[in-house]
Parts: sequence; structure tokens; C-alpha cells
Amino acid sequence: MTGKKLLAIYDPDSEFAFRFMELAKRLSFVDMDVKAYTQGEVLKSTALETPPELLLVSSSVWSEELRAIPSGKTVLLLEDQATEAKDLPCVYKYQAPEELLRKALAFCEEKEAVTELTTIEEGLEIIGIYSPVGRNRKTSFALALGQILAKNRSVLYLNMETFAGFEHFLSEEYDRTLSDLIYFSRQKRVDLMSKMRGITKRIRNLEYVPPVLAPEDLQDVQAEEWIRLFEKIRLQTPYEVLILDLGEAVRGLATILAACDVIYLPTRNDPLSQAKTEQFLWFLGEKAGKEIQERIHQIKLPLGQSNRTGRDFFAELAEGELGELIREEGMEGRTICRQKG
Repeated sequence: MTGKKLLAIYDPDSEFAFRFMELAKRLSFVDMDVKAYTQGEVLKSTALETPPELLLVSSSVWSEELRAIPSGKTVLLLEDQATEAKDLPCVYKYQAPEELLRKALAFCEEKEAVTELTTIEEGLEIIGIYSPVGRNRKTSFALALGQILAKNRSVLYLNMETFAGFEHFLSEEYDRTLSDLIYFSRQKRVDLMSKMRGITKRIRNLEYVPPVLAPEDLQDVQAEEWIRLFEKIRLQTPYEVLILDLGEAVRGLATILAACDVIYLPTRNDPLSQAKTEQFLWFLGEKAGKEIQERIHQIKLPLGQSNRTGRDFFAELAEGELGELIREEGMEGRTICRQKG
């Protein structure tokens, strides 16, 4: 006996079940004994002595009789995404085992009460950067601002876009990404800072978490989970500034922006861009209240061009025209413009 909790997978397809078991055992975030079962009677016998903390059951063999098997949480593995799973939590069976397990393990975590979603206590300044207008150098601006702020403060940058392109642009491969940070944040008894040491990377003094690789990893995250993550970063890490580079796929955009101390809204001069900006401001006011307007700073960014690529391009941003704009406008010294708590 290892003393670890049991993760059991029940699927009559022995090739799938045992391959999945071996892959799961190699994943660092799976802190459970993983066992595969292809026969229901064997599973039932084992569960009577050692109830699984998490039981994954193929939808092809699911029956009401299996509800009697004691487990912390039962999750159905859907073989057809169009299948309705009734009252059981479910994940799609045919996806990367790592992603399947992250989603299934999240069901094991009890939902923590979030009494006030939009309040992060003092000690962490959150800067949100978002625009409904495309091709406006939003990410370049965010990285330039982050590097400038990081000269004197401890800054963490989170890119929350579906296709950030960091791996390809930097020619780097990441073992862990924002998906892993979200997973660790969902755990109740995890030292977030110790986990982040194995995730974060650097551009000069600016620390960043590699972005997600699949859009679903952002789309599956609720607004309250983001707020909970920000609060854990405040409580468990030494960061003084958190920069959020927000994309279209983030759920609860208004709630997240309401948690920000400063909001930068890159826009452009053409009529259509202005119309998009006005519609977004109306939407944000309706969802988050008119007072949020005081924290929004519309900015028009120079288009600019550079022949550099990779890390040289990112490092150049703070010294180029974006850096000049940030310093001229006093953005690096902009103070929190609302009273928290």
C-alpha cells in the first residue's frame, strides 16, 4: 500500500484503459495510485475495500448499478461529445490524457464559497489590458509595460489569449503552462509559489506563465476561478503587480476587469474601431457599473515595426517607442486609483 488515494478507470477496452493508466502514472500532477479495470465485478470488489477518490467510467458500460460503487467522485468518459450525461459530471474520452485528467480531477475539488468575486485585498496591483479592436499591439504593450515595471517591482504577466503564439515565436517548448497553474489553484492544500517556480519563465526581470496551448483550457475556467487564482497569488506569492493580457475567450470578462485596479484599452482612430470601443465601454458599464469607467485608460499605440524576432524582439519593446510612450504618459508610476477592501 502506498497510502495514496485511488484513481480508478473502468473501460472494457483494455488497450485504452491500460495505456491511459501508464500515461497517468507519469504525470507529475496526479498524486494518486492509478489502476485500470476492464471488468465491473473486479472493480466492485476492489472498491469495497478501497473506495476510489476518483472513478472514471466509460459511457459504453455505464449503468445505474454502478452508482452503488463507493467513490469520492464518479466522472463519465463520453465516447460521443453529443451524448447527454444526465446528472453525472463528464469529460470527452478521446482527448489528450493530460487534459482529460486535469478536467476530471477538477471535479474532485469542492467549490469554495466566493462571497465577493471582484475584491482583491491590498498588496497586489492588478493591471488589465483588453481591446475589442484587433491588430493594435496589445500584447507588445503589455510586455513592454511589464518589463518597465519589473525594474523596480516584482511583476507577473499572464497571457489569457487562446493563441498567444509564444512557443512558436520564441522557438521554445513548455512542460507546464497556465493550464497547470489553474489546476494547482483549484487544489485546496497546495503551496502555489512552490508550484509556480516550476512554471514561470523570464523576459529580463519580468516573470511570465507560458500561455495555454488549447482554447478549451481558457473556455473551461469560470470567472470566480480566475478571481480565486488572483487572490492566491496575492496571499501566497511575493508579486506586487499582476498584468492580465486578456483575450476574447475568457469567461466573465467584466468580472475580471472589475477586479483590476487599472485597465488599459488600446484602440484605433478609424470609425469602426471607435464604434467597437464604444460598444465595449457600454457593455462594461452595464455589467460592472459606471464607476469602472474611472479606471479605464484608452490608449492609441504606435504601429511600429521591428526586424528582430524571439526574445530579442520582446526585450526590445521596453526600449523602443512603446517604452517611450509608457514613460511619457507616466504609466510606470500610475497609482492604484480605487480603494480596495
